[in-house]
Order: sequence, then C-alpha cells, then structure tokens
Amino acid sequence: MKNLIFLVLATMIAATLSSCNNSASENAGSHVMVMVDKTEPIPTRESIIPTEALMQLVGDIGTIDFKEINAVSLNPDTSISFSLADAPNEMYAKKDRDKFILKVNEFREKFLVAVKKGTKKSSIYQPICQAVHSMAKFDPSAKKTIIVCSDMIENSAYGDFYHQSADRIQKVEEGLKASGDSLVKVPNLTVIVLYNPGGSIKKQAQFDRAIGIWNVLGKNKFTLRVAANL
Repeated sequence: MKNLIFLVLATMIAATLSSCNNSASENAGSHVMVMVDKTEPIPTRESIIPTEALMQLVGDIGTIDFKEINAVSLNPDTSISFSLADAPNEMYAKKDRDKFILKVNEFREKFLVAVKKGTKKSSIYQPICQAVHSMAKFDPSAKKTIIVCSDMIENSAYGDFYHQSADRIQKVEEGLKASGDSLVKVPNLTVIVLYNPGGSIKKQAQFDRAIGIWNVLGKNKFTLRVAANL
C-alpha cells in the first residue's frame, strides 16, 4: 500500500514538474507580434511578410500574435502558439510544424489584406506602447519581435508627426505623455517597421521624419529596424 501511495505521489510530482518546465520553456521561447495599420490606405502586405520568415523568427518554440491598429487601439488577441519541444521524433515535429504553418497562412490572409480607405486621425503611439508592454511579460532572455506594417505617423490629439520632428523631441514627448501610455524598456526586443512609400518622395520624407522621432522615443528601450520587407 505504501509503495502504491509513493508511486502515485511520484507520478503527480513528475507531471507537475513537467508542466512547469513546459510552461517555462514556452515563456522563454521566441515571441512575434505582427501589427497591421488599418488607419492608412495600403495595398496587400502578404508578400512583405512571408510565412517562412515568420517561422524563422519563431524557431522551434514560441508564439505569433496578429493585431490590427484601429484608430487608437489594438484588436483583441489573435494568438497562436507553437512548440516542437514535446515532439517524440522528427516525423511528429514535421506534422506539428505543418499544422502551425497552416494557421499562420490563415491569419496572414486575414490580416495582411489590402486597405482601400484610411482614417483622417490615428494614433500609432498608443498601440505601440500596448504592444511593447505585452512583450515585457515574457522572460527577459526570450527573443521578442514586433513587426509593424505602418508609416508610423502619429496624427492624433497627442501628436502630429506630419509637422513635428525629433529636433523638438521634448515637446513631442509632452504631448504623447498626455495619452496616459508610455514606452518601457524590454530586453531582447526588436521592433521592425515595414514600409514602402511606393516611389513617393513626399511619403518617404514624411516617413523619415516619423522614424526620426521613433528612434529617439525607443532609444535604450528596444532595437528599432526599418525595412521594405521581412
């Protein structure tokens, strides 16, 4: 009887430890968030964020969140998790990866579609702050990436990046502070901004002005990169 009780307790403890280890492993994995700006008219973006590139960022374990930037907020969580840690062999690992890829493709088609109409006013700052804060909950050693499809131009009651610049960053920061949101330092976080002005000199200049401000806002908080595609 004692042996039976000991066996049951040992099994329960092993299961608990396994669960904790898996949870810790997932927390320390790679975490990717794709943010799509729906406040500006833009052609389909599926080609600039290929599934293969997302899978490389996630690696063998992690999560991918797809979010829309709507006016001043993010849409509810649409998150998918992926882990090869428990796959008993390569065959099962491939099956798990293939299933995950199908989900990624499904969300890419849903979120990276063309936007025919934009909005006159929009806040990029508040959604970015929310995204950065959500990444702060993960293990400091975990690799974290936020991919933003946007011109990064704040045009709200808190800032006007069409006319403001990094030269007067104190005034910019004072306006953004009134939003009630703020950026925080997150270890191992990279923010990748994907934008293509389509050959427009004016749009390129506006984007460069906005990125100049973001470079200052994000300094010592996260790594900021700009690219045409992932």
